[in-house]
Amino acid sequence: MATAWDAWLSMARLDAQLGGPMVARLLALGTDGIIGEVRPGPNEALQVDFKANQGYYGVRPGVFQALAQPNPQAGTMRGQCTCHGSWGGNVCEHVARLLIFVASHPPLARAALSGGDVSARMRELPALLGALSREKVLLRSLEHWAGPSHVDAIDFAIEPTRGASGHAETAQPALLVRVRRAGARGMLSMHELERISLNANDTRTLELLSFKSGKAMVAEGPLASMLLEELRPRGTVPFGSFTKQVVTFSDVAVRPRVRKTLTNRADGSAESLVGEWVSESGELLALASTTLLYRGRFPFLFDVTRRRVHPVAESVDLGAAARLQAIPVIELPKADHSTTAGKILYASMSSRGVDLPPREELGLAAVETPRVVLSLSGTPLDVRGRLEAVYSSRKVVLPAVADASSERDLDTETAAVALLARNGFVTGETDGRPTHGVSGDSAIALWQRGVLELRAWTRPVVEVRLTERLARVRVGAPLRAKVRIAMQGSWLDAKVDFATDDVAVEMAAVKAALAKGTRWVTLSDGALSRISDEVAALAEEAGELLHGGQGLVGAHQLGRLSRWVDEHGGTVDDAVSAFRERLRSLAVGSAKLPPSLKNVLRAYQRRGVAWLQFLEELGAGGILADDMGLGKTLMTLAFISQRKSVSGHAPSLVVCPTSVAPGWIQEAARFTPELRTTLFHGAARDAEAIASSDLVVTTYAIVRRDIEALSKIPFRFVVADEAQNIKNPEAATTHAVKRLRGELRLALSGTPVENRLRELWSLLDFANPGMLATHGAFERRFERPIVENPTGPRASELRAVIRPFVLRRTKGEVLVDLPPKTEIERPCILDVPHKRLYDALALTLRESVSKKIAEVGMARAGMNVLTALLRLRQMSCDPRLVDPDSVVVSAKRTAFLEIVRELVAEGRRALVFSQFVELLRLWRIDLHAENIAYEYLDGSSTDRSSIVERFQNGVAPLFLISLKAGGTGLNLTAADTVIHCDPWWNPAVEDQATDRAHRIGQDKPVTVIRLVAAGTVEEKISALKATKRTLADSVIGATGDGALRGLSEDDLRSLLGDSEGEADAEPEALKSGPERRESEEMAELGRIARAWLSEGRTQRMLGEHLGVAQGMISKLVRGQLESINPETAKRIRALAQP
Repeated sequence: MATAWDAWLSMARLDAQLGGPMVARLLALGTDGIIGEVRPGPNEALQVDFKANQGYYGVRPGVFQALAQPNPQAGTMRGQCTCHGSWGGNVCEHVARLLIFVASHPPLARAALSGGDVSARMRELPALLGALSREKVLLRSLEHWAGPSHVDAIDFAIEPTRGASGHAETAQPALLVRVRRAGARGMLSMHELERISLNANDTRTLELLSFKSGKAMVAEGPLASMLLEELRPRGTVPFGSFTKQVVTFSDVAVRPRVRKTLTNRADGSAESLVGEWVSESGELLALASTTLLYRGRFPFLFDVTRRRVHPVAESVDLGAAARLQAIPVIELPKADHSTTAGKILYASMSSRGVDLPPREELGLAAVETPRVVLSLSGTPLDVRGRLEAVYSSRKVVLPAVADASSERDLDTETAAVALLARNGFVTGETDGRPTHGVSGDSAIALWQRGVLELRAWTRPVVEVRLTERLARVRVGAPLRAKVRIAMQGSWLDAKVDFATDDVAVEMAAVKAALAKGTRWVTLSDGALSRISDEVAALAEEAGELLHGGQGLVGAHQLGRLSRWVDEHGGTVDDAVSAFRERLRSLAVGSAKLPPSLKNVLRAYQRRGVAWLQFLEELGAGGILADDMGLGKTLMTLAFISQRKSVSGHAPSLVVCPTSVAPGWIQEAARFTPELRTTLFHGAARDAEAIASSDLVVTTYAIVRRDIEALSKIPFRFVVADEAQNIKNPEAATTHAVKRLRGELRLALSGTPVENRLRELWSLLDFANPGMLATHGAFERRFERPIVENPTGPRASELRAVIRPFVLRRTKGEVLVDLPPKTEIERPCILDVPHKRLYDALALTLRESVSKKIAEVGMARAGMNVLTALLRLRQMSCDPRLVDPDSVVVSAKRTAFLEIVRELVAEGRRALVFSQFVELLRLWRIDLHAENIAYEYLDGSSTDRSSIVERFQNGVAPLFLISLKAGGTGLNLTAADTVIHCDPWWNPAVEDQATDRAHRIGQDKPVTVIRLVAAGTVEEKISALKATKRTLADSVIGATGDGALRGLSEDDLRSLLGDSEGEADAEPEALKSGPERRESEEMAELGRIARAWLSEGRTQRMLGEHLGVAQGMISKLVRGQLESINPETAKRIRALAQP
C-alpha cells in the first residue's frame, strides 16, 4: 500500500534538510532508546516513544513521544515532540530519528498505517540502520580520500631583491612573489590561498614562500633557488606585480670570470678587476654588478637588466662566486697592486671554477711546467696510485691545495687529476696524504687501455711507474673448464679443472674471486682471465658438490655430471659409458612384475614400476608425483613385491597420514597378499613385528615419536606417502623422517610443489640427500632466480637435474578412457545489503591492516593480514560467519540452493567442499528445510569409513565435506558433481578434493562448480593464483601456487583492497552493456598477454615491446587493468597473430 510517506520521504531528502553529518550520527545510534514500536497517529502521522538518559540542547532526560506527519503537496512535514527541543528552529532529535527509521525502511510505515506486522519490520530495522551507517562512513571516507572535485589554477609573478638586511658582502638575495588566479586580475593573499584547492605542483611551490606584507610573499635563501627550479619548466613568468614584462628562463649555463680593465676617474684612468658572467664558450652575458646569485641545491643567476635567469655551471664554487658578487669591482691604485692581486687570485680562485686573466696581464711570471709521475702498486684488481707533480725545486703530491707563495702550474696539476678520474681512479686519503685507487672492472679497463692512454697523453705528459708484479699484468683469454668422470666401484669419481692458455687455476681461486664480487681471476703468470657466467655457475655448483673440485659422488649424480661435460667439454671413461648405457636400456625397458599383478596394472602403471626399478639400479631415490587417482599406491606395492620375489624377505616402511594408513593395508591385502603386512600404530604397536614383516605401515606422528627406535632399523625401502607432510625442511616431522634408513627412499605426492620451491628441495633431500646441496645454496642458485623468471635458464637447469628422479603424469596424459571433466566458475553477485556489509568490512580491515604494516612492517604483521583475509573470505561466503545475528541473505547460499535443487531434480549426486565447517553447518539447516538428504564429514567425525560407505552405496544426493578432513585419501566415485563453496589459495588442494570423484572407477562425466563471490577478495584470490601457478609448472609440470608466505606486499594490499579495491569495485555481472564489453575486451587482452609470457618471456620484455610500464603489464595479466590505450590494445592483439 503506497502512503504519503512513500511520495515525500527519502534518505536523500533527509540529508538535504538535516545535513549529512547529523544523519550519519543518528544512524549510528541505531534503535537505542526506543520504547515499544512505531505506531500510527491521526492523518497518516507516525509516532514513537524514546527514553533519553542524557539531555541535549537544554532538554532534560526523560521519556518523550515524537510524532511526524508529511505534507506531500507542499513538500514539507510537521513534527512535534514532548521534549519541546529543536535544532535551530527545525525538528528535534527524536522526530529526526523517527524520520530516519521510516526513510531507511519504507515497509515499516506501510505496516504501521495498514495494521501490518510492525513487530517483524521493527526486528529488521537495526540491521538496516547499521548497514546504512556503515555506508555513510564508507562514502564520507572515500570523499575525504578523493579530495575536492575542483582545482584552481594560479599564476606566479616574481621580482628579485637583494635581501632584507645585512651587509652587501653577506646578504643573500630573495624573491618577491605575487599570486593570482589564472586569467584574473586581483592578487591573492596568503590567507586567501589557504582557502582554495590547488594542484600538487602549485601547492609544492607555495610551500617555499613566507608572508611578507599585503599580497606579496617572499622566498629567501636556498628556498629562493628551489622556487626558481619549480618555475623553470614554465619558460617565462610575469615580472613584478603582473606587469607586461616577463622573466625568461634560459638553458645556457654560466660561470664567473674576472677581467682586468681600465676605468676612468676624475683624477685619471686606473686599472680595475671586474667580475663578469660568461657562458661555457666564453661569451659575455652579464656583469656581476647587475646580477643576483641564488645559491642552493639549484643555483641560478638572475640578470636584473635583461630579466633573464640562467643555471650556474656545476664546476663553479658557489662560495667563491658569491664573494665575487658581493664586490663586483676592485680598483688597483698602483701598478704593483696588480701583481699582488694576481698572486692572491691564482692561489685562491683558479681551481674554483672562476676564469682569471692571463698571468702576464697581472704581472706574474710564467710558471714551470712540471713532470707528472704516476706510481702504481697493489694487486692487478685493486690498484693503488700516487700522483706527483715534479718541479725543479720540489715534488707536490696531487691533489694539493694552492698557496699564495708558490709558483705552481695549477692548470697542469688539475688536468692530471682529472685524467686519472677519467680512467676510473677514485681519490682518497691514506695517513693524511692523498691517494688514488681503481678496482674491479675499472682496473680491468686500466690494463686493457688505460695505461696506454695515460702514457700517450701530452697535456700533461704522464710517466707511469709500475711495481714488478704489476709490470707483468696482461688481460688473457677467458677461463675455461674441463670435466673428467671415471668409475670407482659403485661411485663416480668427478674432477673439474679450470685453466686458460695452459695455465691451471685452482677452484679455490675461482670461488674466492666470485666471493669478492669480481668476475676476474689472476693467473700465476700475472695474466687476468675473465670468469664467464657459465664457468661461474659451474664453479658454484661443483664447489657445493665436490671438495676442491674433485671427489666421489653417488651414481644418481650422473645426469648432472654428464650435463657438465656436454656444456664445458671433458672426458668420460669406458666404465661410466657402459654404466650409462645399462641405465638407458633399463629406463626404456619393461618392468619386471610379480605374477599376480601382470594382468592388473595398466600400461602407464607398468612404466611407473619400471621407473622405480631404474632408480633402484641407479642407487637413487625419487618422487612419484603422478596425479591423484593414478595408482601410486598400487605401483609401489608391485615394486616392493617384485623385489621380495627376487631378493627374499626384508621389511619396507611406508609412512603416511593416519587417514590413509588403512587404505595401504586394504590395498596390500587385495593386490599383493604375498606381502606380510603390519600396521605399526596405536598404543599396542609392536616393534618386534617389524623384522618379520615385508611391509610396515605407520604414520608421521608415530615416526616422530619413535624415531630413536625406527632409525636403527635398516629397511629395504622407505616410502613417504602424501609426502607434502615433509615439505617444511625445518619441521620436526621432516627431520625425523629423514633419519630413517633404507636402500631406497621414495616420496609419493601428487603436489610436490604447493607453495614454494623449497618444498621440492625438502622432498628430494629426503629421496637423495645432498643431491641439491644445502637449502641455502638451493635457494640462491635456483629458488630466487626461478621465482623471478619461471621460464628462465635456471628453471631449465633444475628440470635437467631432477628429471630422472621425478616421475609426473597427469590423468589427461594416461587415462584416455577417463570420463571428461568440465570446470565451471559461477560468479555469485552480492545484492546491495550484502555488498554494503562487505564494503564496510573491507574498508575497516584495510585501514587497520595498513596501519599495522606501517607500524611493524609486512613480515611482523602477518597474523593481522591473515585474520583480515579470513574475515573478508567469510563475509564473501555468508555474513553469518562474521555476524551470527545477521539477517542479510548470502548470494552464495542462494546460488548453492539453486544448484542443489537442480541436481536433485536430475538425479545427480555431488560432493560439497568448504574450508569453513560452520558454513556447512549453516547450510545443512537449509537442506533440512528442503528435505534434501545428505552425508556429512568434518574433522570431528569418528567413523569415516562408514560415512564414506553409506554415500558410495546409498542414495543421498549430497556429501558435505570439510576440505581439510576429506580433501585427500577418499574414493567417492558415486558422485558426478563437485561443488567448491569457497576458493582456496592452493589450487592443488582443490584438485585433490576434486579427484575424490574424478579418478579411476568413475564412469560418468564429472562437473566441477566453483562458487566465487563477484567483486570480492575471492575474485582476487582466483586471479592471483593464476599468476602463481607457473612456479611448479616451470620445474616439474605440476600445479601449485603461492600461499601467504609466497605473496608480495602489493599482492596482499590488492587482496585487502587498495584505493581501487573492494569498496569501489563493481561486480562484473552488475555492469552495463558497454562497461561489460570493455571488461570482456580487457580479459581477452589479458589472455593474449599471458599466452605470450608463457613462452619464456618476462613482463619487462613485454612492457618494452609495447612501450608501456611494467606495472601496467602486471595489472593486465592479473586482470586488474580497467582500461587501455587503443593503440596499445592493437599491439597486444597483434601478439596473437601467427
